[in-house]
Amino acid sequence: MPIQDALDSLRFDRAFMANVTAWERIPARPARYADFPAGLEPRLITALRAHGTAPLYTHQAAAVEAALSGENIVVVTSTASGKTLCYNLPILQTLLADPRHGPSTSSPPRPSHRIRRPPSATCSRRLRRVTSSPSAPTTATRPRPSGVTSATTLAS
Repeated sequence: MPIQDALDSLRFDRAFMANVTAWERIPARPARYADFPAGLEPRLITALRAHGTAPLYTHQAAAVEAALSGENIVVVTSTASGKTLCYNLPILQTLLADPRHGPSTSSPPRPSHRIRRPPSATCSRRLRRVTSSPSAPTTATRPRPSGVTSATTLAS
């Protein structure tokens, strides 16, 4: 069934629409890009460019800049808009800037970063792809997270 037929079917289904508070079609618009936030680790920028993930969208650059300045962030955008990078870039920046923030069992506990979202194969795949890039730090200093799942500690 074509997508428009499926949407029309839902739109005219009274039982379905009883649970809908608003129905709106938002027209497509051109992507808006921004420069990388000042101070972003050059190895991250190189890796992003190598994987075709550059330049950043405006919401990604704003979120990364806010997170790097110590603000808490929540990103709400449409599917496939790059939310993963909004959260992973600040974490990777911290790990690359100071390898002591990598995985450890030492005491006292060191600062940690948590991704609080459902498990995502996409998130794990992207994190592995960026951290395995030729421009990433050498094996001796590169953090080796066991995977990204709900509330997984990437640095502890």
